[in-house]
Amino acid sequence: MIDWNFTPYAVPLFVGVAIMLGVLIVLWQRRTVRGSQAMALLMFAVMIYALAYALELGSSSLADAKLWLRIEYIGITSAIVLMVILVIIYAGYDYWQTTLNYLILALIPAMTLFFAWTSDYHDWMWQDLHLERVGQDWRVDFNPGPWYMIHVIYVVVLMAISLVMLLRALGRETGLYRQQLVILLAGYCVPALTFLLYLTGIVGGNLDLNPYAQLLTAIILVWGILNYHIFDIAPVARELVLADMADAVIVIDLRDRMVYANPAARQLVCDKRPDCIGISITEIFPELADVLTAYGGETTARAEVVVEAGKAARFYDIRLSQLHRGPGKLSGRLIVMRDISDRVQAQTALGDTNLRLMTLRQVDAELNRRLDLDYVADIAIDAAMRVSLAEAAIIGLLEPEGVRVIRALGPYPQSLLNGVIPLDIGVSGRALRNREAIFVSDITQDADYVAYAPKMRAQITVPLLSGRKLIGLFTLETSSQDRFNTEVFETLKLLAAHVAIAMDNAYYSAEREKLVKELDSYARTVAHDLKNPLASITGYAGLLVDNFDTLPDEQKKSFAQTILRNAEKSADIINALLMLARVRHSQDVEIHGLDTPKIIQDVCVRLQPLIDERQVQIRQPESWPAALGYGPWVEEIWANYISNGIKYGGSPAVVQVGADELPGGKVRFWVKDNGSGLSKEDQSRLFRPFTRLGQTDAAGHGLGLSIVLSIVERLRGEAGVESEIGWGSTFYFTLPAMPKSL
Repeated sequence: MIDWNFTPYAVPLFVGVAIMLGVLIVLWQRRTVRGSQAMALLMFAVMIYALAYALELGSSSLADAKLWLRIEYIGITSAIVLMVILVIIYAGYDYWQTTLNYLILALIPAMTLFFAWTSDYHDWMWQDLHLERVGQDWRVDFNPGPWYMIHVIYVVVLMAISLVMLLRALGRETGLYRQQLVILLAGYCVPALTFLLYLTGIVGGNLDLNPYAQLLTAIILVWGILNYHIFDIAPVARELVLADMADAVIVIDLRDRMVYANPAARQLVCDKRPDCIGISITEIFPELADVLTAYGGETTARAEVVVEAGKAARFYDIRLSQLHRGPGKLSGRLIVMRDISDRVQAQTALGDTNLRLMTLRQVDAELNRRLDLDYVADIAIDAAMRVSLAEAAIIGLLEPEGVRVIRALGPYPQSLLNGVIPLDIGVSGRALRNREAIFVSDITQDADYVAYAPKMRAQITVPLLSGRKLIGLFTLETSSQDRFNTEVFETLKLLAAHVAIAMDNAYYSAEREKLVKELDSYARTVAHDLKNPLASITGYAGLLVDNFDTLPDEQKKSFAQTILRNAEKSADIINALLMLARVRHSQDVEIHGLDTPKIIQDVCVRLQPLIDERQVQIRQPESWPAALGYGPWVEEIWANYISNGIKYGGSPAVVQVGADELPGGKVRFWVKDNGSGLSKEDQSRLFRPFTRLGQTDAAGHGLGLSIVLSIVERLRGEAGVESEIGWGSTFYFTLPAMPKSL
């Protein structure tokens, strides 16, 4: 059972413990402030020391005194360690805050505590420990052991180190923080001075004054908390600020050698040189060489540098400041580097967006300047290349068998131009089938991609839609995956919408112009070609009516035959005009595979009277290539071509028909005669609507080839003639070849 006697020397210690408990509560409430937790633990350790010493003073037995003495050393050994930690944290020496340093710091105090608690078995701490009567009280007295002296020396060394760190921090701080450090220094010096006086024996005697000194320290802290915001507003270590900065901070000496770099700077400039301190900054970061040369003599300067980082570039705002030790004593330079890549990229993106919008406005104006399909296609592909910075581009128009390429820029094969891209393959086919734009950032990941140009990596395909009408498509490609982005994709979709409308307008404008010309020619044809047979019919019919009774039977029959021939001729003209009207106004026709031998056979049956009359030989191949078209219309083409070959061929006429397969998915059908041939002038105007050449040796009119041209154009083909005077003529037309998959 512990026996404790009241002593007045214990009263100040109990009061001090109460005050320190209040300080401890305040510190714990402010534990998020720098250094407050370390100070709270230090106060707790001192409370243990003071309280145990108060109980030791009232002990009348050596056993009780030993117990309280050992408990005192829990506080004493903890306090000296916590004191140093507090100074390290509060004064801003964060680079000392490592687990290893703390373990080294606590090693000797831990051994001191061990020797104190095992002192019954050795004399390392105390020798001849006993109680000595002092008036009415008892005091513990002893001779110091060898470890006790080591402990004292260690405490003195740590106190000296802590004092130096506080004084250095005091020298660099100003204002409120300086005042706070003065309060801490005063609170630190009271127990330190008391401890030194106690060791020398000048004061105290058998009474340890150190716990009483802690009471004064607690009072000083209360005053500092109330008046100077200690542990309410604490100084922030410069090193910690620099370490947490996102900006790179570098200090160089007068020879441009690095003497300091915060973590951000080390990551930037020391990535490949961990030992960069002491190395010239221009050696490990050559981008700064020009900046240092240009602005090295200025007190402050600002510049921008670009650093290549792999495929991307990083932009940095550089700020230079001279560092001085004193007036006029230059010691080095401070370099602060801020990464402004995001800002530069945002400005660049904004500039690119504005440029694209300006390009769209200019293109829109240009597209509506002329309603010409070729002009629109040229403007459109040029604008698409400028907007996207693509390396290859295609514009195609929709045809029944696929997309006809009308413009191709870039490393495409020559055969692609005017070729047909099928609708059932490729990214373009998918875009047209779904009627939606497609952005493929990596073509190697798209199973539908078909390579027309080498080394391409990204593709954008945009259907050309005018309202709900599908006209064709845009396709753009690049070998750089970073060149296409969402912004470019959206801009191209806007451009495609404008281009589709312009193309639609150009197409309808061309159709209107063509229609006007055809209507004019139609009027002339009706006036000219129908006028003659009708006039002949009217004349001969009038002669029959007026002279029927007096005319011989043979002459009557001749007049009637003339009237019949002119009536049949008029009917042929009317039928041809009706056929032309049907071709022009048919909206949708069923395109299918053609049975060419059957069509040729039907045409020969239709023309059999003419064939028999002229004794014509018609030669045809044993097999025909497969093609797509509309049977009744294609029969009209063959009928016109073969009948012309018969009419304008030699005597006797020999008509040869055949076909050739062309590159780009086309079949060329032809009819060759053995006539006198056509001049270049006649060839140039042969397929003009309603044009009839000056051949008078055969009955005919100018509608036949107009019908051929209209049919071929509706079937997305071409018609033409090859001829030379004296060597006959070859009339041809082209149709889409039947795809192999069909």
